[in-house]
Amino acid sequence: MKKTEFLTLSEKYLEGTLSAEEQLRFLNACARLEKEISQWDNYTMDDQQQVKERLLDNIISEIQHSETAITPLRRHIFRWRLAAAAAVLAGCFFALYSFRIQLLNDFFPVKSMQASAAKGKLLKTNLPDGTVVWLNSESKLIYPEEFRDSIRVVTLSGEAYFEVAHDVTKPFIIHSNSLATRVLGTRFVIKSYAGDKLSSISVLSGKVSVREDKNPNSKPVLLLANQQVTSNQNSGFSQVKSDVDTLSMMAWTSGKLTYRKSHLSEVLDDLRRRFDIEITAQPHLMECLIYADVLPEDTPRFVLDQLAVSLGGKVKQISETEFSLTGKGCK
Repeated sequence: MKKTEFLTLSEKYLEGTLSAEEQLRFLNACARLEKEISQWDNYTMDDQQQVKERLLDNIISEIQHSETAITPLRRHIFRWRLAAAAAVLAGCFFALYSFRIQLLNDFFPVKSMQASAAKGKLLKTNLPDGTVVWLNSESKLIYPEEFRDSIRVVTLSGEAYFEVAHDVTKPFIIHSNSLATRVLGTRFVIKSYAGDKLSSISVLSGKVSVREDKNPNSKPVLLLANQQVTSNQNSGFSQVKSDVDTLSMMAWTSGKLTYRKSHLSEVLDDLRRRFDIEITAQPHLMECLIYADVLPEDTPRFVLDQLAVSLGGKVKQISETEFSLTGKGCK
C-alpha cells in the first residue's frame, strides 16, 4: 500500500467513513504496522527524532519527484496540497502511535479472560503483566488477555490475594462490588463477595488507594503496610486499622483459616464456602468474637464442634451438608 493511500484511509477511519473494502485494506495495513508500533516505546528520544526527520526527508523527496510530471498551471495547487499532505504524513507514524490503542482495540480487540475458584477450592493464576493472584473459594477474577491500555484493570468478585507486578507507568486497578482499589506494585488482600454488606482491603506491603467505585469524586482512603479498611455499602468506609495481622488475612492461600476477634457471622460465611455446606445459627450468636484456626485437614463437624464449645452450645447435623449451631452466647 502506498503512503498516500494509507494516509487517505487513516483520515477516513478517523472520520468513520471507511467502506467495507477500505476497512479490510486498512486492517491489513495496520496489522503490518503493529509490530513496528509496538517497538516504539523502546526508542530513545534521539531515535524518535531521527525517524521523524527521515520520514519527512523521504516525503519531501517524493514531492519534488512528483512535481516533474505536473503542468505549471496546476503546480502551485498541487505543491500546496502535497505540502499539507506531507505535514500530515510526517506525523502519521506518530499519530499511529498515539492512536494505536484505539486502532488495535477496534481491529484486534483484547479477549476477556476469567479465572474462577469453585466452592471449597483455591486457585492461583498469573496475569499477563506478571501479577500473581490467589483466588479463594467461590471467587472470580475477570482480566484482559493483554494489558494494552495505560492502566491495568481487573474485576474481582470474592476474595483474592494479589502480588502486583510493579509498573509506575501503568497503575493496577481492581473493581470489586462498590470499590475501586488502585496500586502500582504491592501485596494485599481484597475480600468483597457479591451479596456481602462488608468489603475489606488489607495491605501486606506497599501502598494502596481505595475509593467508592460509583462516586469518582469520593475521597480515597490511603493504606500502607499492615493496615486495613472495611467498607459498608450503606455507611461507607470505617476508620483505618493499623498493626493488623495481615499474615493471618492471607493464611487461606495455604489452606488455613485464621480468626482473631472475627465475628461468628464472618466465620460461618467462610465455612460455607470452604466446605460447601449450609449452616444456621441463633441470631444472638452472630456478633460473638471468635479466635480459631481451621486447618486443611479439619472436617466441617470438627470445626463446628470447636465453635460450639467456645459459645457454650452445641451442633446439630441435619443432613450431610446441613448444620445448625445453638448456644448460650459469647464468653
